[in-house]
Amino acid sequence: MFERYLAALEYPAEGGINIDNPKEFRNIVLWLEDQKIRHYTIEDRANLRKVGSSDEWDPAYVKYKLDLKFPTDLKSKSEELTWLFLYAIKLEYSDNADRYRPVTAARKLDEEKKATAAPEIKSTNPFDNIDCELVGLVLSLEGGC
Repeated sequence: MFERYLAALEYPAEGGINIDNPKEFRNIVLWLEDQKIRHYTIEDRANLRKVGSSDEWDPAYVKYKLDLKFPTDLKSKSEELTWLFLYAIKLEYSDNADRYRPVTAARKLDEEKKATAAPEIKSTNPFDNIDCELVGLVLSLEGGC
C-alpha cells in the first residue's frame, strides 16, 4: 500500500511494511523522524526510540502528532502514516528542490521508455536513403529527351 512512498523516500527495507504490527508502525514513524522529518533534536526523540514499550511510545507519539500539527480529522493509522509520508516527501523536495525540479512526469516516462524500448537500429544500406519519387522523375525526364 505504501510502496511508492517508501521508494520515494528511499526506505532501506524491501517488501513493504505491516502497519497492523505495532513495532513496525513505530519503527517507520521513528525512521521518518530520524531520517526525513527531523522535527525533534536527537535527544528529544528518546521516547520515540522506545518502540518496544507502548507505555512510553504511545504518549510520545501523541505529543509528536501535536508538535507536527497533524490534521485532527485523521482517523486511522493508515491515514496518519500517509500524512507523515507526504509531509516527509514535501520536506525532502524542499531540501533538494534543485535536484528534483528538472524531473517531470513526461521526462520520467520518456526515460523509462528509452530504458525498456528495443534498441534503435540504424541502417548502413545506401539504397535505404534513395527518394523513389526523385528517381521516377529522373527516369521520366531521361526517357522524354
